[in-house]
Amino acid sequence: MNKKVIGFIILLFLAISIPLGVHFSQQRQELRSKAAPATVLSISPSPVTVTKGDTFDLNIQINTGENRVVGADLALTFNNSILEALDVAPGDFLDDPQELKETIINSEGKVFYSIGSFTAKQPGLGILAIVSFKAKSEGTSSLDFDAAGTSVAAIGETEGIKNTESGSITVVKSSPTSTPISTPTATPTASPTPIPSPTPINTPTATLTPASTPTSIPTSTPTPIPTLTSTPTPTTVPTATSTPVPGKANLTFIIKFQGVGQDGTPNRTAKATLKQNDQVVATNDNIDVTNLNDGTGRYQGTMTDIEPGIYDILIKGGIHLTRKFAGIQINTGENTANWSETSLLIGDFDNNNILNIIDLAFILQQYTDLSVPITEENQRFDVNLDNQINIIDIALVLQNYTDLEVRGDN
Repeated sequence: MNKKVIGFIILLFLAISIPLGVHFSQQRQELRSKAAPATVLSISPSPVTVTKGDTFDLNIQINTGENRVVGADLALTFNNSILEALDVAPGDFLDDPQELKETIINSEGKVFYSIGSFTAKQPGLGILAIVSFKAKSEGTSSLDFDAAGTSVAAIGETEGIKNTESGSITVVKSSPTSTPISTPTATPTASPTPIPSPTPINTPTATLTPASTPTSIPTSTPTPIPTLTSTPTPTTVPTATSTPVPGKANLTFIIKFQGVGQDGTPNRTAKATLKQNDQVVATNDNIDVTNLNDGTGRYQGTMTDIEPGIYDILIKGGIHLTRKFAGIQINTGENTANWSETSLLIGDFDNNNILNIIDLAFILQQYTDLSVPITEENQRFDVNLDNQINIIDIALVLQNYTDLEVRGDN
């Protein structure tokens, strides 16, 4: 999953899950008492003195008090005639931090930075972010948090900041390095000195050592790598499982649930509605569908004792939007249909055939950690049936949320 998708998910998580989670908890009378905002943001080290032309880092320190923080928006201001902002990077406080926004506007002396994490951090202190600067000219600049753009997202809080503490940076002029001036020394007039005749020096003759002949290394003959020949997977044709009543018909069908792609997932149930001329002529609210275990997440079920004819057939999963398959010819006897090319879309947790903000709130309430174990109460939110509720389940639902209300077929 790319960073833009992850960032979009975190933004929705921060913007939707916390306030809506609180709202629905109040409706269910399960809201715990809120802790007061307790987080303090500060600049470290401060005050600090640097030399003109230096580059240096300042840490955005966080002390969460009793808050459990999942992200923050930072808006910083500084004197742009003295300092130049170069970069912002995540600190070590958040687990697996995701950078959502980094904007530096040196012409206005501003830095905007947003960071989040899929895991709520336990109360504590650390470095939330690191800002790099260059000292441009002498003077003193403060580094301030702009209250209008600085906020902290904490579990159970609409705002987690208790206080912010500014920093102070003083830039001093660099000390020039002096070059010593040498004093010329008078050179005395030299008296001619007789030069003795040189004594010949015997030059030793170097003895050359013959180079050793390298020992050749035998070249191994490569072992041929066998070529794998793929065997095409045959297209599954639904197999009828029961004998129809004389004069009636059975329909064995294959469907696919969005996000389910592994074998061994449990059998499920589906609802089938048969319509003619937009009128319901038959329904079955509890059809057992069995995983074909072919690695594609496809399921097979059977409708029995159908009057022969042409129908619009609507199939709905327990937490899936209804999908309509129009103009299906049902003949006397056994019939088969493979509808697995079009998945049943996930996300209808309140079973009203509509995906909306209510359904998002339901699943986001369950997403309390990076990986939430499955229980009897929350198992319906494990939409891809991998025995955990995690960001993959959230992403599957979010990709279907393309409008304020996404309705299934009818």
